[in-house]
Amino acid sequence: MDQKVHALIVEEVKSSGYFSLSFDLTPDLLYIGQLSAVPRYLNDGRFLTSLKMKSHNGEKMANLLSVLT
Repeated sequence: MDQKVHALIVEEVKSSGYFSLSFDLTPDLLYIGQLSAVPRYLNDGRFLTSLKMKSHNGEKMANLLSVLT
């Protein structure tokens, strides 16, 4: 079952046209790194815009999202 789900997600990512990957590394109780990879992709959605980042400051990033309102 997990191989079928994996294959389906990979196929959706490939056919989406736009996608990104987010990675997060967190140690478990034994301090062994657990890496998660999360694909984000358009699936029957619409691309709104791309925003130019001038700062990684949280407030400035939030202000960029004003294009959604």
